[in-house]
Amino acid sequence: MQWALIALGGALGSLLRAGIKQWLLPTQDRLFLSGNATLLANLVGCFLIGLIFQWTVEKNLSLSIQAFLITGLLGGLTTYSSFIMDLMLMPQKKDWALSGLYLGLSITGGVLLFILGRNLIRDLMLS
Repeated sequence: MQWALIALGGALGSLLRAGIKQWLLPTQDRLFLSGNATLLANLVGCFLIGLIFQWTVEKNLSLSIQAFLITGLLGGLTTYSSFIMDLMLMPQKKDWALSGLYLGLSITGGVLLFILGRNLIRDLMLS
């Protein structure tokens, strides 16, 4: 049963990521990052993983719910492989500053948003 929940969550998360990409497609040339859809999906995913991880700990939720939400849904939404592909394509355009900015925003932003999500739900549960 847990495998089915992970598969369902992964499918939904992948559809969310595809939706973000379609939503941002018209802005692709106007925004400063060519990997803006990947960046947005990963940053939102990091925030939600922090929030949901802490929520599952505080509420002692079942492993099946954790597997569906974190491994499935948010694992499907976030995408390390697309992040790396975007990062590797940027230097081909001779845009080293953009590559550094993308890397910094992805890593630092992801860590900070995970912490924000985790702390937000922890504070809400304590009040």
